[in-house]
Amino acid sequence: MKAWTDNVNKESLKDWLKNRESYIPSGIGDPYASSLRSAGRFYSALAGNARSRMQQQQSDLNSAGLFDSSKGVRTYLGEAFYQICVRYDLESLGSERTFALVLFLEAIRRQKNYYTKTLRFWISVANKVGFTTLINNIPSSLLLSRLSTEANGYTPLSEIWDNLDSTTFPHLTVDELQAFVNDASVSTVQTNGMLRKNIENWTSRSSRKDMFEAIEMLYSNDKGQTLRRLCSGNELTTIEEILKTYQTMYPLNSILYGPPGTGKTYSTVSYALSCIKGIKVDEVQNRDVYKKEFDQLLKANQIRFVTFHQSYSYEDFVEGITAVPKGDQIEYIPKNGIFKEICQEAQKEENQGKNFVLIIDEINRGNISNIFGELITLIEASKRAGEPDELTVTLPYSGDAFSVPKNLFIVGTMNSADKSIALMDTALRRRFAFVECLPKPELLNPIAFGDGKEVDLEGLLRTINRRIEVLLDKDHTIGHAYLMNVTDKASLRDALLNKIIPLVEEYFYNDYEKIRLVFGDDEANEKEEEYQIYQEDKNNYDQRTLFGRDVDGYDEKKFYSLNKDLFKAEAEDIPTELFTKIYQK
Repeated sequence: MKAWTDNVNKESLKDWLKNRESYIPSGIGDPYASSLRSAGRFYSALAGNARSRMQQQQSDLNSAGLFDSSKGVRTYLGEAFYQICVRYDLESLGSERTFALVLFLEAIRRQKNYYTKTLRFWISVANKVGFTTLINNIPSSLLLSRLSTEANGYTPLSEIWDNLDSTTFPHLTVDELQAFVNDASVSTVQTNGMLRKNIENWTSRSSRKDMFEAIEMLYSNDKGQTLRRLCSGNELTTIEEILKTYQTMYPLNSILYGPPGTGKTYSTVSYALSCIKGIKVDEVQNRDVYKKEFDQLLKANQIRFVTFHQSYSYEDFVEGITAVPKGDQIEYIPKNGIFKEICQEAQKEENQGKNFVLIIDEINRGNISNIFGELITLIEASKRAGEPDELTVTLPYSGDAFSVPKNLFIVGTMNSADKSIALMDTALRRRFAFVECLPKPELLNPIAFGDGKEVDLEGLLRTINRRIEVLLDKDHTIGHAYLMNVTDKASLRDALLNKIIPLVEEYFYNDYEKIRLVFGDDEANEKEEEYQIYQEDKNNYDQRTLFGRDVDGYDEKKFYSLNKDLFKAEAEDIPTELFTKIYQK
């Protein structure tokens, strides 16, 4: 078999190696690239006194997202990881793969990009070569992760990826790269044999094998069979209990946030079903089938839906009082809100392994302190009923003892154009994992018209959003949902006039210079006036004509109005260039 280096561009690889200085640094899939070397050592370091830790340990923990060295405290991920390790006494168990499993599970719950990228990377590799091949060829796996790093737009892995399988993977060796280095005279890399020393140093650490086994346990199609093959005795029992604790791969409390039109409420269907069924969100694919199941669960009250607004209150959400006639008297009795109702229903079914979901649409529009009251603390995972730090409160109207069951998932949605995460109630922000929903222009297809011309909807939306992001921020971009049902000029005109233009005008209130920049109408774009979305109003607004004199303190202003062609009775008569010139010069 020829060397894998024969499959890559020699000059690009040579330049890439020169950018690597004296060794190849950590790639996408190498979370243990620190002096601590393993999740077990992460735990040991976290268990020590924060301020007495060595500077290197603090730095490694900080890089792993487990420790805030500036404050000398564990991060939320670090604290959760540490507490689970203590709860299951993993130190006594002495199983590195169990430490790794817990670290990945907590990182997934909290949507930590560093770890989720690692998981995605190795799962994609395992889909090509298999976990057994990965585990049996640690040097090749390490080299592969190093080759995933980018320098000057070049990534060696991209050139060998297509041909990667269980037969070619074991032949991915550092010897061949070293031979290439020697032949290519890349002196900066071969200095003192640092390349080989670096690879040998990392491959001698058994934690990488444990990492792969932990990932296999998480994502195997037959988890039970995989667990029994890899584990036995106390380790098997402990891992089964840990996986049972993590009933889903997603947090108990999560908020889908993003600009308007990005499908946040639409996505709550798949998120709710992933919680109910204990599967990953991306496994909820056939929307027609799952939407029917979602509707059935709504009717059965296993999923409940509520929208927050400015006048929504604790009495609506948790419990209040209501007046009922009793003879010739009026009696005031407690009345349960939607949150108390679903908590009570979930508690009844908890022993049956049944999950419940509460969807809160527009969660940021309500006054969180007024709505949740003292219950904001109870929704934390560690404060739920049956947990070591369980909390119970006495409700003010009924006097009932109340706690939140651990089989209740809360999924919120938040329009980031209304309020950024930074401005949200701190108590809410700390207790929810945030899942960003961004515009996806790539979902849009071009549409052709009868005149033989077409509009690239993806290019149109992408251009508008880039301009908005530069002029304002990404929280105020435009979602793809507004253009998903566009099939002809009439529907495109309606989407522009009734959805996109009003949003842009709201974002840049009366600042028509910026509004025109968004649609490419500014003079620098050299767009013909007939194709401008906003045209300058040529009517005479001279002050002397309007008022008979010049008005002090008021400068001459330009006025703009929407292109009249947008309002043509027959949409097909609208020039196609009115749309294409938004993104084309």
